[in-house]
Amino acid sequence: MGRREELAIEEHAAWEELSTIVRRLSPEQMESPEVTADGWSAKDLLWHIGCWSAEAARQLERIRMGTYEERDWDDTDDLNQRYLEESRRIDLATVRAELIAARNRMLEEWSRLTDVSPDAVEWFEESGPVHVREHIEELRAYVERAPE
Repeated sequence: MGRREELAIEEHAAWEELSTIVRRLSPEQMESPEVTADGWSAKDLLWHIGCWSAEAARQLERIRMGTYEERDWDDTDDLNQRYLEESRRIDLATVRAELIAARNRMLEEWSRLTDVSPDAVEWFEESGPVHVREHIEELRAYVERAPE
């Protein structure tokens, strides 16, 4: 099994774990700004994951097309703040739909790569399984302390 397949399996396992946790939350719990100390809700985290999945899809497509240009991502905190502000204006159903679409697009681009370069691995891994697992821990802790 190659690196592409290993990472796809890791991403799938992280996605399944995320989905299992999110299914346990009521719509009210999804909107509660108590998931993180910074006041993020589960909905905010899902939007955030979706935004980074969409960005990974764009970058993987650029890698595949030979137009990828490495850049400095010093604006990550600003992007995360923008994503948070966006999520607060979007309903939960739209967040869920966009997350699924972004994930599917990222997986599609990952599967279409003929050469799995270090840049591609970094984009997929950091926006996929590593990123999702980071937020799973926050969600799991919230589920344990959330009121029914």
